[in-house]
Amino acid sequence: MRSRRLLSAVVAAALALVCWSAPAMASRSLSNEGGRTIESIDRAFTLVEAGTGVTITCELFIMGIMMTEPIRKMAGSPAGNIFTSNARNCRESLRQPVRVIPLVEERTLWPMSFNSFAGTLPMITEVLLTWLMLILVDREPMPDCLYGGPVGIRTTGTTGREFYVLERFSPLAGSRIPILTRLREELMRRCPTGVEVRFSFIGERVRVVMILT
Repeated sequence: MRSRRLLSAVVAAALALVCWSAPAMASRSLSNEGGRTIESIDRAFTLVEAGTGVTITCELFIMGIMMTEPIRKMAGSPAGNIFTSNARNCRESLRQPVRVIPLVEERTLWPMSFNSFAGTLPMITEVLLTWLMLILVDREPMPDCLYGGPVGIRTTGTTGREFYVLERFSPLAGSRIPILTRLREELMRRCPTGVEVRFSFIGERVRVVMILT
């Protein structure tokens, strides 16, 4: 499959986009108790092309898992993975046929990392994460466009004393992933330089209780 052949050329570069280090923010860490599986569908997942404003809207399903071992409160610390995703019923605002393929498989996960938190310890009011996303847009007669990079994720949840129930994932406003690879590109048919992503994942399985340890 063409999309799978792209992976070997781009995964290393994409992963490099989210490799960074930062000083520790606090000595304590976050642990996950129960509800660690993330399983949700957004029926209005949207990509907005840079420069043109053309939108692509799909139903996007994700399945992932948050780490059960303590997550260090240090920017870049591993927090989990999205390991399954698929898109269907995709529609383009210009009414061109379009297919969106989230590139997630056993060897190419969408890793999550801890970014920061809001609130005053021990009461956390929000946990901010980063996801690495790889998405192929296949649209005739345009070239195939592979987008990939880190997306800042904000969370919505319920705050208690020394715990935070994470219940919704959504991207920070204006989150954009850049173009990584173009196929069949011609002078008059070029991929946008990037796409803004808009989504909200919430549901029974999107419930992760973060405990200060």
